[in-house]
Amino acid sequence: MSEAPRSPLITLNGGDGQPPKAVAAVKSQTPAEGKSRLPQPQTRLPMPSTLLPVPARYGATKRKQDFTPEVSQAVGGKKRKADTARAAPPPKMPNIGRRTATAGTATRPGPRATAAAKPPVGRPTAASRAVASRGTAAAKTCVTARSTGAKPAPKAGGMTRSNSGSTIPKGAPGKKRPAWDLKGRIEDMEKTMRSMKSEKEAITQQKEEITQHSEHIQQGLQTLQQENASLKQRVQDREAEVRDLQSRIRNLEDDVERVSRQKKTLERERDELESDLQTSRQTCQGLKGTIAQQAAAQEGIKAELQLSKSQLETTNVALQGESKRADGLQEELARAVKKVEEQHVQLQQAETDRRVLHNTIQELKGNIRVFARLRPLLSAEGTVADNNAVDDVPHFDWHDGNTLELDKAMDGDPNETMSGLRRTESQKAEFNFDRVFAPSSSQAEVFEEISQLVQSALDGYNVCIFAYGQTGSGKTHTMEGIVEGNPEQRGMIPRAVEQVFHTAEQLKTKGWEYKITASFLEIYNESLRDLLDSKPDKKMDIKINEGRGRKDNKTNDVHVTNQVFVDVTSEAEVHPLLKKANKHRAVAATKCNDRSSRSHSVFQLRIKGENRLTSESCSGMLNLIDLAGSEPIKKSGSQGKQLQEAQSINKSLSALSLVITALSNKDPHIPYRNSKLTHLLQNSLGGNSKTLMFVNVSPQEEHLGESINSLRFATAVNQCNIGTAQKKVK
Repeated sequence: MSEAPRSPLITLNGGDGQPPKAVAAVKSQTPAEGKSRLPQPQTRLPMPSTLLPVPARYGATKRKQDFTPEVSQAVGGKKRKADTARAAPPPKMPNIGRRTATAGTATRPGPRATAAAKPPVGRPTAASRAVASRGTAAAKTCVTARSTGAKPAPKAGGMTRSNSGSTIPKGAPGKKRPAWDLKGRIEDMEKTMRSMKSEKEAITQQKEEITQHSEHIQQGLQTLQQENASLKQRVQDREAEVRDLQSRIRNLEDDVERVSRQKKTLERERDELESDLQTSRQTCQGLKGTIAQQAAAQEGIKAELQLSKSQLETTNVALQGESKRADGLQEELARAVKKVEEQHVQLQQAETDRRVLHNTIQELKGNIRVFARLRPLLSAEGTVADNNAVDDVPHFDWHDGNTLELDKAMDGDPNETMSGLRRTESQKAEFNFDRVFAPSSSQAEVFEEISQLVQSALDGYNVCIFAYGQTGSGKTHTMEGIVEGNPEQRGMIPRAVEQVFHTAEQLKTKGWEYKITASFLEIYNESLRDLLDSKPDKKMDIKINEGRGRKDNKTNDVHVTNQVFVDVTSEAEVHPLLKKANKHRAVAATKCNDRSSRSHSVFQLRIKGENRLTSESCSGMLNLIDLAGSEPIKKSGSQGKQLQEAQSINKSLSALSLVITALSNKDPHIPYRNSKLTHLLQNSLGGNSKTLMFVNVSPQEEHLGESINSLRFATAVNQCNIGTAQKKVK
C-alpha cells in the first residue's frame, strides 16, 4: 500500500503590529518513508483551485520556516533549492478541540514541549479519522496546484519584490533614483502603493477563499456527524479519549511506530464508518422512496382540494339562498321572543296567583293541623301474627287515612293480649285527625303531606312543625331520622332543608333571590342553650318585639338574645350544623327508651326573598321542633338528674296543654309565659303562623294509657282555632 504525500499546512503569519500574512507551505514526503501516515478518505471536499502566494508586507523580515522553495522564488525572484535530503516531519493531525495556533507562530512544537505533552496511546474515534481524511485531501489539492508550476502573477506597474521585502521597479533592479528626482521617486512610490494594493486585494481574496473553504469543511463535518447519528452515543463516550489522543498525536509526530499503530486503528474505524455510511445511504434511499410516495399523495390531495373548492362555490351559492331564508326566520324569531316575554310576564302573574291560592288552601285546611303517626313494633317488643305484616299492630286499627281506633282489652294476660291470641271484654276509642300514617308509612310519604307548609315559608309565612308524644314513640325519628347511610330514612328536618334550597334554585328563573340563615337551640331544664355555639353557658333570654304589619295588624316577633345565626347557601352547608347540634343535645337512657331526648330542640330557618323583576319581597320562618317525650316517672325509673329532667319536661308539656286549652276556650289571657317552651312558640300558637303537629303513638299495650292521653291532647289541638296567618311582605 503506497504512502500518500504529506498534508500541506496553510498558515497565516505576520510581524508585530502588522496585518496577517498568508503563506502556503508545502512539505514534501520523502520517498524513504514509503507509506502514508493517514488513510485516504473516500470522499474529498472541494478546495480552492489555486492558492496565491502571499508576499510579506513591505519592509518586513521573513523567517526561514515561513516559505517553501516555491514561495521564496515568487517573492525574491530567485529559485532556492529546497533541502530534500532532510527527512520530512510526520503529517499534522486535524486540529479538533484545540485552539488554533496564532498568526506568525510555528505550529510544530519543540522537542521539550513534545515530551511534556505526551498523551496516552489510545484508539482514535471515527470523528478524528474523518477530520484527518479531509485535511489530507485539502493538502493534496494545494500540492497539486503547486506542482503544476504556476507562478504568481506579476505585480502591477512592472514592480517586483526582493527578498528583503523592498519594492524595485521592473527592469531597473537595484537602481535608485537621485535625491533631487522627487517626481520620479513619487512615481516609484505610487507604483509601489498600487502594487501593494494589488497584493492586498490578492491576500484578501485568498483569505476569503480560505475562510470559505474552512466553512465548507465545517459544513462537511457537520453533515458527516448527522449521517453518523447512530454512533453519536459511542463518539460522545470516547470524546475525552479522542481529544487526549489528538493532543498526543500532534506532540509526538516523530514517533512513527505509535502513529503506525494508530493508523491501523483508524483504518478499522474507517471500515466501520464506511459500513455505517452504506447503511445511511440505504436509509436515505428508502426516505427518497417515501418522499416519492408523499409527493404522489400530495397530488391526490391537490385534486381533492380542487374538488372541495368547486363544492365550496356551490355551497356559497346555496348559502346565499339560506341567508335570505335566515332573514325571514330572524323576523319570526323576533316575534317569538316578544311572545315569550309576554308569556313570562303572564307566568310571573300566575306565580303570584299560585301563592295566593296555595295560602287559601292551607287556610281552608285549618291553621293548626294534626297528623297522627303510629310506629311499628320492634322485634324486642313482642310478636305479631305475620312478621312481614308491619301494619299488623294489636289494639290499633285505621279504616281510612283520617281515623285511628284503639281497642284496649280489659282482662287477660298482657303478653297474650298483645299477640292477639286471647281477648275478653274490650272498649274502643276513636280519634279523627287531618292525616293518620300507618306503621308502614315511609318518611317520604310523611314529608309529602307537609311539603306544602314548607313552601309557605318560602312564600313569606311563619311555619311551625313540631312532634309531640310519649317517650319512645318515634318523635326524633320522624323529625331527624337517619341523616347518613340511609337516605330513605331521613327525617322531616333534612328533607325540608333540601326542599327549601331546591325550590329557591328553581325560583331564580322567575326573578327570586333568597337569603337563608339557620339556628338550632334546645330548652333543657327550663333554660335555653344554643347547640351551634361553642360556649353553651352563654345566657339567653326570650324577647318579644311588638310591631305592626300590613293593615295595622299587630305582629309580635319572638327572638332569643345571644342566639347564633349561620348564613347558609346550600343544603351541604346545613348538614354539618345538624351533626354539631345532635352531638351537643342532651340525651339519656331510661327504662322507657334507650336514647331518650331530655330537652326540646328547635331548628329554625329564616328565609328572606326578593324578586328583582317585580320588586316584591317577603320574609318567612320555618320552625321544626322535636319535643321531649312525656313519661310516667314511676315507669321510667328516673332518679337524681334524670328525675329533675323528667319533671321539667312534664311541666313544660303541661304548660303547652294549658295554652291550647285557653286558645280553644277563647280565654282573654293565654299563659304563654308559664314555660320557656310556650313562650318560644307564642307566634306559632298565637295566630301568626301556620302550625302542624305530629302526634306520635307507641304500639305497646303497656303504653296505651299514655297513647290515649297524647291522642286526646292532639284532638284538642286539632279543634283549636288560632286565626289566620299573615304573610310578611315589604
